[in-house]
Amino acid sequence: MIAALRRADLGPVEIGLLVFVGGGLLVQVLRPSRVAQVVALSSGAAAHPGLVVSGVVVGVAASVFAISSRWGPVRVDPADLRWRLAGPADRSTVLRRRAVTVLGVALAAGAAVGGLTATLVPELAVVAVGGAAAGAAPGYVLAYLRQRRRDRRHGTTPPRASSLSPGNLHRKTFAPRDGYSGALGLALTMLDVSWLEEARVTRWQRARVRAGGRSLPGGAASALMRVDLRRLLRHPDALVRWSVSVAAGVGAAVLLDFRHAETVVAVLAVYCAGCSVSGGLRVSVRSAALRRATGLSDRFVYGCHALIPVLGTLAAAAVVLPWWSLSPVAAVILAAGTAVAVLRRGLRPELRYDGPVTADPMTGSAVNLQLFFAQIRGLGALAVTLLVAGAF
Repeated sequence: MIAALRRADLGPVEIGLLVFVGGGLLVQVLRPSRVAQVVALSSGAAAHPGLVVSGVVVGVAASVFAISSRWGPVRVDPADLRWRLAGPADRSTVLRRRAVTVLGVALAAGAAVGGLTATLVPELAVVAVGGAAAGAAPGYVLAYLRQRRRDRRHGTTPPRASSLSPGNLHRKTFAPRDGYSGALGLALTMLDVSWLEEARVTRWQRARVRAGGRSLPGGAASALMRVDLRRLLRHPDALVRWSVSVAAGVGAAVLLDFRHAETVVAVLAVYCAGCSVSGGLRVSVRSAALRRATGLSDRFVYGCHALIPVLGTLAAAAVVLPWWSLSPVAAVILAAGTAVAVLRRGLRPELRYDGPVTADPMTGSAVNLQLFFAQIRGLGALAVTLLVAGAF
């Protein structure tokens, strides 16, 4: 972030001013007295604040391990490998600097999570911040050891077991050509995380491409639904994200007591769970080759492919919503409306960053309306659902 600000021609004084002013505003907004007006620990969790802090530390360690293992704790761009690290010089210094940078980011993220926890348990603020920051370290170390173990399959002469230097890693380990580096840059630039999802799917397809396929006996509806189920089982991380979203919704209801907008939290958990199992919906529904091959109507194909996202959303709602103090009518409305929002999100068109730009005569700002409406598709239906359910 600091490097990005420096590239924007901001000097140390401007950067320091932004950091101190932003930090001061953040401290004022997240004061424990202000946070307590919106959310507080439930009576059961407030009786055991130490367990809450311990759970946060364990969660930080597990999250850092999972994310670092997925992306690689030591990683450089393929371009850096070609132009900076392909020579005869030792690359240990550059890779060690990258490892320290990622570790610092993990520690800072853990400290930020601990700071948010400290707003709920101010009496254990120091323990929460320090413990969450320290919990990121073992998660990163375990991810690095896992990366070294995987590295043995690439190297011709495995390094000594006592050598932990990143310079011993193979280039296929610390600079894989999986498209994640470019996707992360696009996600940060465009503020659209769908680039990461597309890179993940592309990586999976390249690693598991096969010739031919097996036939699916049975009716058309049964074949289409089994294809969707097979695609879902190929990506177990979708089921993991569904489980995490459901666990977050239940955990928030058990551990936290919301003074305002508790319905929004419950619906967002169900919405995230439904979106996690709706991957590939747009491509499947709009496949012209599939319609020509089967001779089925668009509505029939859409109904078959929409079954798994709808069932995933309704299953998440059946698990999450009973933990919140909602009336039966409001729960039904929220479940149905969230399913519609998930379908609309899964069917949103491709994001056109080169679409026509409209200038606002009042402010003079430029707005890409096609991009804007595509990005908020599904969220509008979610907002309408919350408004309607609020009447009950």
